[in-house]
Amino acid sequence: MFPSIALASALHLTPPQQASVFTPEPGYQRPKNRIAGDKAMRIIFLRTSFENDPDPTVSRHSDAEMREVGEALTSFFKIQSCGTMTVSKFEISPVVKIGKSSLYERTDKDGKEVPAKQRRAPITDAVAAAQRQLGVDFRKEFDMICVMLNASPTGGKISPPGVAALATGPQTSIFFGAKHQWRVYAHEIGHNMGFPHAWSVLDKKGEETLSTDRNFIEYGDPTTPMGKGSNSYSLIERYRMGWIGSKDTDSRFVKAFEPGEISFMAYDRPDASGCVGGYIQGDFGVEIKELVSKRDGADNGGDVPSVEAPGPQRLWFSVISRGNLVNGEMQDSPRPLLLAHLSSLVAPSKGAARAFTTVSLDLKPAPATTRREQMAGKGLAPGQSGTIRMKDGKSVILKFVGYDSKSHQAKVSAVLQQ
Repeated sequence: MFPSIALASALHLTPPQQASVFTPEPGYQRPKNRIAGDKAMRIIFLRTSFENDPDPTVSRHSDAEMREVGEALTSFFKIQSCGTMTVSKFEISPVVKIGKSSLYERTDKDGKEVPAKQRRAPITDAVAAAQRQLGVDFRKEFDMICVMLNASPTGGKISPPGVAALATGPQTSIFFGAKHQWRVYAHEIGHNMGFPHAWSVLDKKGEETLSTDRNFIEYGDPTTPMGKGSNSYSLIERYRMGWIGSKDTDSRFVKAFEPGEISFMAYDRPDASGCVGGYIQGDFGVEIKELVSKRDGADNGGDVPSVEAPGPQRLWFSVISRGNLVNGEMQDSPRPLLLAHLSSLVAPSKGAARAFTTVSLDLKPAPATTRREQMAGKGLAPGQSGTIRMKDGKSVILKFVGYDSKSHQAKVSAVLQQ
């Protein structure tokens, strides 16, 4: 890889035979410039230093730390895709020196904002410096480039306020902190793959699942790394990647359900097959401005017109049966959970309608917000029930009827009631 400079460390993995990806419906397909769901992915952790660092040969991101992250991501993507996507290699670069830290600071040591026109882009400089110093074009050699920064030795701030990492486009992301868990990398790579943040919606009083007095919380989904989770990408995210199909001839698929008793397999099983979840279509009264990405504390759309999102709105059902990724494995959970998500198609100014933000529903509303940030506080366990209101006054009465721990088939009752 590096003919003139030995890698600090590298791990090459032989991928298993690739499976084909499925094609999502129009509107749920990702942008065409994103990585394919059956790619043997190549990841580089590009470690950098600043010209004015006390020792520009040193990165605060250790070899051992990045190896641990790379191994976790290798396991995670293989599990999430049922072996369809693999990490064929990840590599950890030698430390690449970029310019003085003051060139990249958003605010100086006194907290004064540096005008954008005076700042340089650290990702652009890091990739260019790597090509000069290492003789390698990382954009051609790797699918995902994770740029790792040292802290600014002059005391300024390089990251936007409250941001630990940032994805830019289909290939690059930048990490501002000293040490991040693997899920932060899965989050940013998820953005590279085309996923938005995973939101949740809460009743302000903690009394209803989808009330009119509601609050949308960015990063509020406690399961997927696109929210606050260390578990699985959501059913919809996996569907958009082509890891789950929509035809009953696909090895695993989602489908439209009619109200009544429905059954499907837990979608997070390594041997998931057949129907692994699906949706009921209806009008849940969600507006475009509620699905526009805004950070916590914003007004959920501001001057965005109060227009209902074009249909169909979908209420998705799925079951997770395994715990968080730990040491490269996801162990069976003692209690499976039934989850509900809401999605809609949003019409952009140009082109066809597309899926926008996916919202996790709080099936066990309660005043305690901290409880609802945990998976067990959002989903239903076998035997538990919940109610989801629709715009026309009807309700979906939802009950997790049962779960077979051998076949991993869930039985759910979803009945419309006036």
